[in-house]
Amino acid sequence: MTSFVGPFYFIVVFWGKDHREYFLRLLVPSLLSEGNLPALKDKSDSKFLICTTVEDWSAIQGDPDFLALTGRIQPVLIEISPPNLQANKYLVMSEGHKLAAERAFADKACGIFLTPDLVLSDGSVTALHRLASSGSNVVLCAAMRFTFEGCMPRIEALRKAEPGAALTLAPRTLAAIALRNMHAETLRYDWDAPCFAESPYSCFWRVPGEDGIVVHSFSWAPLLVNYATLAKHRTETFDRWTLDGDYVFKNFSLDDRVHVVRDSDEICLVSFTGARELPGHLPPDLLAPRWYNGWPLVRHYWKVHCLRSVKNSGGMDPLKRRIFALSVRLHGGRADTAAWATTDARADAIVRTIYTDPSLLERICAHVVRFIRVHVPWPLSLFHRAKTIAARARAVNGEYENQSGVGSHRIWLTGPLLSSGRWYWEAWSPNLGAAEDTATVGVVTPQHSIVRELGSSRHGWGWRGDCHTLHRGRRTQYGKAAQVDQVIMVALDMDAGKIWFGRNGDWLEKGNPGSGAQPTFHGITEAVFPAFSSKHGGGGTATMHVHVTSDSWIYTPPTGFRPLTDVDEHGVRGGTANEFTETPVRAG
Repeated sequence: MTSFVGPFYFIVVFWGKDHREYFLRLLVPSLLSEGNLPALKDKSDSKFLICTTVEDWSAIQGDPDFLALTGRIQPVLIEISPPNLQANKYLVMSEGHKLAAERAFADKACGIFLTPDLVLSDGSVTALHRLASSGSNVVLCAAMRFTFEGCMPRIEALRKAEPGAALTLAPRTLAAIALRNMHAETLRYDWDAPCFAESPYSCFWRVPGEDGIVVHSFSWAPLLVNYATLAKHRTETFDRWTLDGDYVFKNFSLDDRVHVVRDSDEICLVSFTGARELPGHLPPDLLAPRWYNGWPLVRHYWKVHCLRSVKNSGGMDPLKRRIFALSVRLHGGRADTAAWATTDARADAIVRTIYTDPSLLERICAHVVRFIRVHVPWPLSLFHRAKTIAARARAVNGEYENQSGVGSHRIWLTGPLLSSGRWYWEAWSPNLGAAEDTATVGVVTPQHSIVRELGSSRHGWGWRGDCHTLHRGRRTQYGKAAQVDQVIMVALDMDAGKIWFGRNGDWLEKGNPGSGAQPTFHGITEAVFPAFSSKHGGGGTATMHVHVTSDSWIYTPPTGFRPLTDVDEHGVRGGTANEFTETPVRAG
């Protein structure tokens, strides 16, 4: 089947020196290879939509790589304002994608969505043109992360010395480099590794004796979108989520012609992340309960349970649920041996189970693992407990975004360790309710894991953005339907062991911190840190602004409750206000 193919509009969003350099030294040279931009000889009306600031646009004008790009395609500036320090960078990027997508839709073009820190194998654009011409409305590539530090020296060795030269990467050459430099987040999706992620947004199986893996994924990069086939363009995804959210599903039905790239020989897309970004700073053997390594049956069904949970979660649209069943081969050598067929069959058999009802054995194994991980009975806790709080990050009138790595939680401390006194603070979010369950505000003891949701064990007490309390892993409805723009109020009375949560000036469920009535939780007997947890993924990314000084509060605190900045003078045991390591929140 053929399809109308309009001009190709390449789209990239970036700002700042670092990503400007990635654009010029990585993306542009890879696009200049013969099988990419030079192959669009019959597409003289194609354009490169560059969504960036005026400052960044000016900075690239005389660059040799950019000049080489202008010799192949017309660059067009779509101006975005310089983001401020409090801006959620993912939503800023989505704003640029929305502007470019609207332009491509208006011109009935084929949008090619790229990021500055990726490279495409030679022949990828040729393949996209062929797929669009044969009727594919969308082309999806599995999205995985690879380390910048590992890949770049090998890619640089293949680059020609002269400025403006093309970077030609054969698909298997690029795949081989990527396979040897998987990011820690990607390594957590290895089915046979002991560090399998609790929220696996992808999973892969290594092919014995071969240079390659078989991948099944919930995470997809929309590489091509043919806007000529759309009668109506829905862009609401960009207001709360990113391009790889439900944008494709919102615009194309399950029966539309969506092409999934299932072999890296067709198109190989590799994006880079710093080795220390996301969960990369955590040793892999601390990311999963080591005690079950000797229990292969329990381990197998726990992993099946984790996959099924992601598939059935609110962040998965029907399209992603369907195409997870499709395998993808990423390989640096042959992919037609008996070992490949065997691995494909093994992966397929496992994946098929998540499309059926869970067996009794799976439910039992999942309950066993969950009980041990949540309740942490001694002595098993000695073998599996993840890193605890100790002294992690502190925010004083700061902003922490939900950028912890797809599907993973982080705990962020917003004050010192409190053992007595009465304290008040606020957390404002413009999109907490819209972001579903991505952030929880409350308190934790030093024994709480830093990679678990706040309140997932007995060491935390929290209120979540979807109007639930969370303690010991149990969720309880608390408050009315979530609001998009909200100020969360927290009052903590350590002398009475009570905590209250409020929203937008009202204490939830008739609580009254001033009189001590109707606390959200009571019985807090251990010293605790004010904290919140965040999670990247699901229905969106929550942005949190934590206010701990009295001059930053929006609402009047209950009588007798003090700001956390008074803590040096009042009832602090086990830590001081200066006893924290400032830890930056990185992209996920």
